[in-house]
Amino acid sequence: MNELIYSRFARQVARFPDKTALVIDGQQETYRELDSAVEAAVTHLREVGLRQGDHVGVLLPNCREFVILLMAAAKCGLVLVPHSMSLGPRAIGAVFNRTRVKICVVWHARVQELGQYLEDGHIRWLTVGGDVDGYDKLRTRRDGAEASSGQVPLDETGKDIPFILTLTSGSTGDPKPIILSQQTKVARAQSACALYGLSEDDVVIACTPLYHSLAERLVLLPLMTGATSVLQTHFSVDAWLEQVERQKVTFTMIVSTQVRRIIDHCHARGECLPRCLRVLVSSSERLSFDSKKAFMAVFDGEFHECYGASEVATVSDLNATAFPEKWNSVGYPVPGVDIRVVGDDDHPLPAGEAGEIEVASPLAFSGYYDLPETTQAAMHGDYFRTGDIGMLDEDGFLYFLGRHKHTIITGGINVYPRDVEDVVNSDPLVVECAVFAVEDPTLGEAVAVALVAPDLDRKLIRRVRLLCLRELSDYQQPRRIYAFDAIPRSGLSKIDRRAIAEQAKNMTPVFEV
Repeated sequence: MNELIYSRFARQVARFPDKTALVIDGQQETYRELDSAVEAAVTHLREVGLRQGDHVGVLLPNCREFVILLMAAAKCGLVLVPHSMSLGPRAIGAVFNRTRVKICVVWHARVQELGQYLEDGHIRWLTVGGDVDGYDKLRTRRDGAEASSGQVPLDETGKDIPFILTLTSGSTGDPKPIILSQQTKVARAQSACALYGLSEDDVVIACTPLYHSLAERLVLLPLMTGATSVLQTHFSVDAWLEQVERQKVTFTMIVSTQVRRIIDHCHARGECLPRCLRVLVSSSERLSFDSKKAFMAVFDGEFHECYGASEVATVSDLNATAFPEKWNSVGYPVPGVDIRVVGDDDHPLPAGEAGEIEVASPLAFSGYYDLPETTQAAMHGDYFRTGDIGMLDEDGFLYFLGRHKHTIITGGINVYPRDVEDVVNSDPLVVECAVFAVEDPTLGEAVAVALVAPDLDRKLIRRVRLLCLRELSDYQQPRRIYAFDAIPRSGLSKIDRRAIAEQAKNMTPVFEV
């Protein structure tokens, strides 16, 4: 059955009208109640002039309205452009201009600042979380007499219907949004259900930001299958454990940083994870052998580790419980996915030889928005070029060895050096800078800056930090700054980030969080 997102949700509303669909901060909403809220939002979005294919910016924390907006957009055929609420006005303006956003649904505390900065009238604002004079608030409550929105049903048999534009790179300078269609979101949810044995009987918790694909999948998946979705507004180990126990959570996917924090918490207190948790999946960054061993000591369920990318979703999965001898790998290709490793000549390499990981997947994205040449460059025939280095063993298990790209994964979130460099270099007293990754015991990797300036004193450091706080998201903030006489470069004058990182190991930072 080729149903889209809302059609699948509506089927569950009909099947389980009084079943708990959504839990946020202990507040529960049934399928019937959630559908009524979605209908109210649909009516409002259409009243303000939005039609199928229009782009809607989203600057919200994890909240009830974000979930309602996801389902309302699916019903209307709108395209959501979600991003970190903490991003600076200049960066938000660049993102929304690049993605042709018409209306933005924004947290009430930021609307006046953004409305003043982006004052050309190009964007209309709908607020969430509080009333603000001069701005409409997104309606999510229906009057009992209110009629159905009566929109024309989406064509579920035609071409892909774009649903999410996810910013994977260049959020401040040159945004590169990937297109995820409704069909792709449905296929990814179905793949997860098959891979981890999920059904209407499960309770799924999401505890990463909803502007990322991971949390979106964990919220949409249960609502399309008749299960219960639990959404954490902010992650803390204590609150997460309490929610898992209270709501009898059975499944989740979390980032590796959260896994390490749970390990530390449980070992410090001599506790184990609640027995109701049947399957837990770690994503974003490979855990060490010791971390896997430590986690298995406090978890009686089925522990998985996955590897993938926003463009192609999960491409390999390691059932660490079933394959302890493969703990150094990132698993076996998920059903329907083909993984190959190619050399510098773009030809596939045999098992045991390292090269670039390429992926052919039915869960792949629909391309980069309005960037046909970039999309073409990212593909090698039917295979997506991940930019990651790895190898396959004789049994077909994939081993992740590093990145061609210079992406920094901090706390499970991708940070792209150019985004930070553009901001730091905008200070007139900075000669040049380079952003690179340093190891961090909590975040896995942290953002560091090698900075060249004629007089790198406390005053300039403070200026650079304030500039970053104003223009960058929280996860992009530099946690270390190093004073360099010159930025090491390769023979082609490209920044040599590996050389910078090695040099920094023998240096004392001039600033450190």
